[in-house]
Amino acid sequence: MDSDEQDSLLGQRVGKDGRLELQRQLGEGASGSIWLAQDHKRDRLVAVKFLHLSMLDNENLRARFLREGKTFGKLRHDNLVRVHGLGHHHGQPYLVIEYVDGQTLWDLIERGWLFEPDQAL
Repeated sequence: MDSDEQDSLLGQRVGKDGRLELQRQLGEGASGSIWLAQDHKRDRLVAVKFLHLSMLDNENLRARFLREGKTFGKLRHDNLVRVHGLGHHHGQPYLVIEYVDGQTLWDLIERGWLFEPDQAL
């Protein structure tokens, strides 16, 4: 994500009636960026994943992003975050996901954390 894309989302309100206020970027990957947002309707923090602007012209990637969001939204398991919904903000698709505060797996690996076999599985 370039700095213009990041700056354009900071502080924005998205979702129905602007209920989600984007507070800060949590991370980014090859296909999108994840933001921490305050859900003012439900009074909770959520994560919002946006598809990168550079991928908006690729209809296959857009469709895949939304299809995966719908599919994950149907799954229920203690080890999976919940997908609360999906939408578009100025034509940019996003997913609203359960926010789980904590460390990433990558953070633990970088610190040399050794996992017991049952933890790794």
